[in-house]
Amino acid sequence: MLNNVFSHFPSTIVGTATDNATASPISGVSVQLVVAQTGITVTSTVTSSDGAYTLANLPQGTFNIIFSTNNYAAQTVTVNLAPGEVETVSPSLTPNSATITGTVLDSVTNTPIANALVQVFNSQGVFLASVLTDMNGQYTLSGLPEGTLIVAASAADFGTGIQTITLTVGQTQTGPFTLTPNPASLSGVVTDAQISSPIAGALVQVFVVGTTIPVKSTLTDATGQYLVSGLNEGEYRVVVSADNYDTQPFRIILTPGEQEILNAALTPNPATSQGTVTDA
Repeated sequence: MLNNVFSHFPSTIVGTATDNATASPISGVSVQLVVAQTGITVTSTVTSSDGAYTLANLPQGTFNIIFSTNNYAAQTVTVNLAPGEVETVSPSLTPNSATITGTVLDSVTNTPIANALVQVFNSQGVFLASVLTDMNGQYTLSGLPEGTLIVAASAADFGTGIQTITLTVGQTQTGPFTLTPNPASLSGVVTDAQISSPIAGALVQVFVVGTTIPVKSTLTDATGQYLVSGLNEGEYRVVVSADNYDTQPFRIILTPGEQEILNAALTPNPATSQGTVTDA
């Protein structure tokens, strides 16, 4: 949860989850709010017996809401929240979802990796679901929609693995991973370019060059610091952004085990003013 990053949360999201075949409400649906194009959770809840839910005390910005439950395909909706806004989002979920299952292994020893994080994104980079592997390195992600999905597996002291899987309605597809040990890492501080103060809650995204889905995402802490670990060797595009600041891109090359330091100084967006000019 990221509530410690934000100081004021004025917005609210409400709605009701229903079955798109029968229009009946669905209770127990997981409602998860994440920072857009990441798996970083802001808050979550479940629908009540009448299918209703409320997410309160939310920051302004762009977010994805993921609705998921057993025997239905998960649905993701993008929202842009303004201060004090009450947004209504009522999903209509489709029965007979697809599933991805597999095993995550160490590429050197071929042993299973427990507690590896497996995340699924759609082809536009919108986060859909995640799960941890069990003690045998196995995972199952159900409630997935049909279509082309991006699956990423990561674990401490290993590089992140990514693959593309195409699902049809009701299909179970296998997605095995072998992860490489001794990964590189990236860390640094994000500050205001004018006054040099740290920026809390800045978004740091890492992309393999030539792709549009981030392999890693994180937020800076209260002192503006961040750490991104589990990066394979290679060339990356790093994008640093924050509300009311210009976005800053970087290009880096990492070698195995390298600990790269990348600081970013973001320029505040110029203030805009509105009014009427009259002849005195």
